[in-house]
Amino acid sequence: MKTKQLSNGRVEISTDADHVIRRKGDTAPTEIRRLTIKAENLGQWEEVAIADMRPYSDEQYNDKVAELVAERYPMAEENAITRKLLNKLLHPESATLDESGTDTELPKEVAQFEAYNAYVEDCKLRAKDPELYVAPEPVIEPSPDEVEDAEESADENHAEAAESKDTERP
Repeated sequence: MKTKQLSNGRVEISTDADHVIRRKGDTAPTEIRRLTIKAENLGQWEEVAIADMRPYSDEQYNDKVAELVAERYPMAEENAITRKLLNKLLHPESATLDESGTDTELPKEVAQFEAYNAYVEDCKLRAKDPELYVAPEPVIEPSPDEVEDAEESADENHAEAAESKDTERP
């Protein structure tokens, strides 16, 4: 990162085409390559190699994890799994015990939570895939004029087809 002292206590920071400048601790993708800041704030900025940057922010990552988890576990089901396990752990007096005094439901609740938690961890790994953050091709809607022109053209073609049928009849 190059710095150039300017007048009135300001500094220009810049970098090359293979790097960007971002505020330290910020994970959002950026394209900033030149910036003028107060000299006292120079320590708040860093140069980052583009090759080392994630194509998504922490917020986008968290949203993607939630989206992936919801494919299998809707929010209500996540809450139910957690609530059941916490209830068993915090209120052992409500347990259903067998003849030996062992809680018969706790192993089931623990296994269910462990399966859920393993799936969440898998979703966290999957959410790091940069391919998931590629924007889809935009859908270009026709303008109202184009729709009107197409409808008129279709009406004309329909009328011509009807005329040709009428002239073909004996």
